[in-house]
Amino acid sequence: MHSSFMLFSLLKWRVLCLSLILYTAIIFSPIIAHSKELNKQFGYSVFNDLKYSKDFKNFDYVNPDAPKGGSIKFAHIGTFDSLNLFILKGEKAPGLDYTFDSLLVSSIDEPNSTYGLLAESLEFPESREYVIFNLRKNAYFHDHTPITAEDLKFTLEILKEKGDPNYKLVLQDIASAEVLSPTRIKYTIKNPANKQAIYLIGGLPVLSKAFFKDKEFDRFDSHPMLASGPYKIKAYEFGKHITYERVKDYWAQDLPVRKGQYNFDNIHYINFLDEVIAVEALKAGEYDYREENISRVWANSYNTDAVKTGAMKKEQIVHHIPATRQLFALNMRRPDFQDPKFRQALTMAFDFEWINKYLFYGLYKRLESYFDNSEFKSSGIPEGDELKLLEKYRGKVPEQLFTTPFKLPSNLNSVQKRENLSKAKRLLLSAGYKIRDGKMISPYTGKPLVITVIITSDAFIRILNYYRRDLLYIGITMDIHRVDAAQYQKRMDNFDLDMTTIAFPGSSSPGPEQMALWHSKADTKGGLNISGIHDPVVDELVEKLIIAPNKQELITLTKALDRVLLWNYYNIPQYYSNAFRIVYWDKFEMPKIKPSFAVGVDTWWSKK
Repeated sequence: MHSSFMLFSLLKWRVLCLSLILYTAIIFSPIIAHSKELNKQFGYSVFNDLKYSKDFKNFDYVNPDAPKGGSIKFAHIGTFDSLNLFILKGEKAPGLDYTFDSLLVSSIDEPNSTYGLLAESLEFPESREYVIFNLRKNAYFHDHTPITAEDLKFTLEILKEKGDPNYKLVLQDIASAEVLSPTRIKYTIKNPANKQAIYLIGGLPVLSKAFFKDKEFDRFDSHPMLASGPYKIKAYEFGKHITYERVKDYWAQDLPVRKGQYNFDNIHYINFLDEVIAVEALKAGEYDYREENISRVWANSYNTDAVKTGAMKKEQIVHHIPATRQLFALNMRRPDFQDPKFRQALTMAFDFEWINKYLFYGLYKRLESYFDNSEFKSSGIPEGDELKLLEKYRGKVPEQLFTTPFKLPSNLNSVQKRENLSKAKRLLLSAGYKIRDGKMISPYTGKPLVITVIITSDAFIRILNYYRRDLLYIGITMDIHRVDAAQYQKRMDNFDLDMTTIAFPGSSSPGPEQMALWHSKADTKGGLNISGIHDPVVDELVEKLIIAPNKQELITLTKALDRVLLWNYYNIPQYYSNAFRIVYWDKFEMPKIKPSFAVGVDTWWSKK
């Protein structure tokens, strides 16, 4: 959903936005006794800094009087053959998250703050050992059956038992959910020090227990599920298109957290095989809105009469979102990639400056941190509390971490470029690699080095071609495999690759989602630990980060994690942009106030 739910790969991330909340809900356990006093709240913020008061009428970035009607069409690159968002099997249809509600929903003009949707209120002790949610009595599914605590309990249990393995990984620590009454449910938290646990429980979708009474959850993928969100599936044809229709009697449409949103009567997704076809289809008016992530296309492909006359809008909107972590993931399940000098050499050979200047028209910034464009980014050398924290890991982390500011290789000119490539070659030779007939020979396999990169978009081919040219200078061959979406997904789920491009969203308040990305436990089929990181220091820092008692300690732990990830060269950081680049036909109105953390398309409405 464009704004309501919390990126694996550029292909898969939209489907996993809803799932990532579940990946990160890792903090539950058996029921324990109540504390004496309960905090009763209408929303939840990790650091107790909710922007809106209890009696707020609507979010500032919406028009509460926006008219309903009309439609909007989006493009979907690839294909789909499944309508079940919660199992590993199949390619998921785009937009399924529009059909689901959750206990709490996020505001997109403040970080890590959520407000009651299904939940009228929540109660928890100061220790946060458990949380009780009180459901709204008028909440119901699309068939008008009421949503109850039993449905929420069922959701937890079915996802643990038969859900995607990623759900099982993180939900294993939720021992149970206790139904206190039809509208009251209690979750017990195994690790109360994790202040994000309540926030993450609130993001769980709700599934209907009665609907699945006579259905096999893990095989139910070719028909729509019963859900409760603002839209339901109207029509679809696998691999071609899917349409969602607005639920006219949506139970929550007048709540402050929903007012002024989901105004289109219909939302359409049309499948296209690749980005090139999709761009031409947009200009031909086959769909309405596109977020343009290809700089060459942004610079050159929209100089049309429609843009010049204003019939089509082309806008760049600066945002305050922590940088998306777009990386070359290096699969350390392969022998050569287990060698940190090999990974560092690959990093040295990536010429961002040249690519940004000649391919990206200078539109991007180098990603210098796993937490770039945020206060969690590490810089310089560790000092103070961070140094004290990292001292205990001496001998387990690269020693340069303590003495040298981390800096990615800079290739500002052709002379320096050759110098970096020469350094990369010398680094490999010092690690036992040898040159034979111009080819770099692996000491692990005794064969010439060949790196297989899998991609699904032609947009990456031109980038990889220049990277491949530079790798040849140091005797490494790169094979680029362009595969279809289904094959790509299968290979990613099984880690059948040497290297690929992945992208994860930035973290405005890093927490349990870091477990799903870097922790050794996340190295499971279909998991997000694509590189196969098994680092005890990373594991420990992630575990401590999750239970950070205050923001300052969270910053300290996150900066330390950042340094360890960078200095081990587990991935090759690419680039990011701090602006949305959008192109759309002039069919829509939008609120005057724009949110800070999203485009906010779900707040737009049709001019007609």
